[in-house]
Order: sequence, then C-alpha cells, then structure tokens
Amino acid sequence: MVSQRGRIFRNVLRLTFSLNPYKTKDPITRLRTASNPAINDSVPEGFTLAKEKTPKGTKYDRVLKVGDKRKDRVILYLHGGAYVAGLLSTYREFAGDYYEATGGCELIMLDYELAPENVYPSQLNEAYDLWCDIVDNQGYKPENIVIAGDSAGANLTLALMLKLRDMGRELPKAGVCMSLWGDMTCSGDSYTENYSRDVLFGRKGVFTKEQIDAEKESLLNCPVFSWFGDADRKDPYISPVFADFSGFPPMFFTVGEDEILLSDTLAVSEKLKALNIYSEVEVGDGMFHAYPMFRKIVPEGKESFERVADFIAKVYKGEIS
Repeated sequence: MVSQRGRIFRNVLRLTFSLNPYKTKDPITRLRTASNPAINDSVPEGFTLAKEKTPKGTKYDRVLKVGDKRKDRVILYLHGGAYVAGLLSTYREFAGDYYEATGGCELIMLDYELAPENVYPSQLNEAYDLWCDIVDNQGYKPENIVIAGDSAGANLTLALMLKLRDMGRELPKAGVCMSLWGDMTCSGDSYTENYSRDVLFGRKGVFTKEQIDAEKESLLNCPVFSWFGDADRKDPYISPVFADFSGFPPMFFTVGEDEILLSDTLAVSEKLKALNIYSEVEVGDGMFHAYPMFRKIVPEGKESFERVADFIAKVYKGEIS
C-alpha cells in the first residue's frame, strides 16, 4: 500500500510537474529549466568534490570522504534526464549511502555532453572513455566497480556494459538500474496498460487503445527521442530490451508499478534470468518514475534505496555473484 506521503507526492507530480514530453511545445527546454536550480557544486557534509576530465576530455565528478585516501572501490554513476538534462547535485547526496554500503568507496559520476546537440554514440563513447580511464590509467579493477544509473542513465548503464563485453573487456562487479528507459520503440505492454496511471509520462483518464496508440505515436516523434539521431531504435545499444546479456554480472532493478517503463525492466530481467544471471527486481507498489531519487520525501523511495545499498553490500561481501 502506498504511504500517505507517497500519495500526496504522487498527486503533486501529476498536477504540477508533469514531464509528459508531448504535453509541452519545448520539452527539452522544460527539462533543462527544471534541472538548472539544482546544478551546483554542493556535496554532502563530510565529503569533498573534484571536477575532473579524462585525457580525451570526458568530464566527471569525483566525490570522496574528507580525510580518506584513495579507495579501491568505485561506484560509477550515470545520471538520468533523458540525455538532455545535466548532472544534478542531487546525485551526490547518495555518496554517504554508497560509502557505507561498500565499506568505503569513491563515487565517480559521468558528466556527459547533452543531446540533441550531441547524439548517439556521444554519451556511450564518453562512458566508455571514462571506464577505460578509471581502469587503464587510474588503476581501479573492474571487480571493484559497480555501475549504476537511473532512467536514461540506466539505459547508458546497460549500453556501457554491452560495449565492454563486445570489446572484450572485463565487466564491472555488478550493475544497478533505476526506472530503466530501455525501449525506444515503446513496444512493451506497460506503455498502454499504465498510460492512465503514470503521473509523469502518461495522462489521467480513460482511453481506448486507439487513443493511446495515437499518443504513443506522438511520443515516438517527440524531440526527447532525438538523442539517438538517425540510428536504429532497435539497436541494442539504444534499446537494451533487444540485447543479448550473455556474460553480465549480477543486476538489481527498481521500477514503479505505475510506470509506462515497467515492461522495459521486466523484459531485461527475464532475459537475464533465462541466462541464469542473478537479477533482482523491485516493483514499487503504486510508485512513479525514479522514486528512489525522492528518498528524503517519500518513504518508499528511502526503503527502495536501502535495498539498492543492501544489494551492493552483499555483492562486495561475495554473498551475490
């Protein structure tokens, strides 16, 4: 059952902060404007921030506990925002939780160039460049790195892991995907079944299948989907739901029960399980997109992120492999 605070916040999202990309004339500007106030250099108390670049110029943030020397373990975080909105200071607020879950780690966050000015494979190339720099130049071992991301960042998490495997490189210790945006064809059942329930990307009301199909067509032609340029929507690096996940490490997924993106997560998880790869899925009862990011507001978000942290802790202890 959804908590009272969860219900209130869900209604606030529906009424005042709907990001349904085909409800606005300029969704990219709206997404960026909504993000701008939170883009700053703040870090949690007790942590320090360094803004760095790889030799090839890929930008990233490094967050480390004050007074600590370099840690062997790394959480490589890939942020969401539909590939069009920038890295928020909000993501750094998780540094303490990750630090505790791993027994001490660095939090490294990719600050990729934004679409539509920079289209696929720009962000994937940057993620791959950062990985290579971390492993080849900075000396971190893949077995001590967990890759995590939300929404578009979850898309990039899977794409990066696919690229690492396809390039014959060692994969990370584990992966975490929150509200995966994994199907640029919008073909999953939840895109129809959850349309009237999704407070961010749907629309409240009763609709016929024909009406929802028309809305989906509008979505497919929305500027937010321009991040991959002229590339094939079914390319596994773009829509991981169509990928083969052979060789993947353990994965943890969170997704809201009411999201139109629900089927993206379920489809990927089923593929992993068919390959006997550990895949844990949390479907948040009545929850919305990326609800763990609202852990300070919604109890369900706090509980969900605690399960993410518990998964990471167990992975590093060798209890999950």
